[in-house]
Amino acid sequence: MQRTRIAALFIAGMVCIGFAQENSAGRKPSTAQKPALETQAIVNLRKFVAAESAYAMSHPDQGFACDPQVLTKLEWPNSNAKLLEPALLSGAGNYRFSASCARDSKPGTKLNVLAVPLDPHANLRAFCKTETFGPYETAPYVATGGSEIRSISAANAGSCLVSGEPLK
Repeated sequence: MQRTRIAALFIAGMVCIGFAQENSAGRKPSTAQKPALETQAIVNLRKFVAAESAYAMSHPDQGFACDPQVLTKLEWPNSNAKLLEPALLSGAGNYRFSASCARDSKPGTKLNVLAVPLDPHANLRAFCKTETFGPYETAPYVATGGSEIRSISAANAGSCLVSGEPLK
């Protein structure tokens, strides 16, 4: 009788542990979470591009920062808010964000921004965007612009800029 109770308690405990692991934060996002996580990644990608554009417009001789760490130390004009929150570079919202300039020339005129899921098996898409900066001889003198945001499976994130599908 005692053995039966112990066995029943053991099985009940294992079932509880199984449910806890199934619902833990480190697991793949549920189908309901996926759209929200991807939407937040797109919003954060746009914030990243806006910060780089603001930097380029304020530093026309340099163009884009090309080093996202620079943006985490600067603030928006008339605000105490950082141009770019450091958390985006370390994995905010299940995504890691990065940026690089296409060439090492100054001013930085072409910027590639990438948002990649932290968990490559989470069935989330990667997102990317190319932004350009152009100093002009006539008004408006400087401007930024770019391509549309593209998406691709996380497994192919490295080819997002070339093979990614435009968002609809």
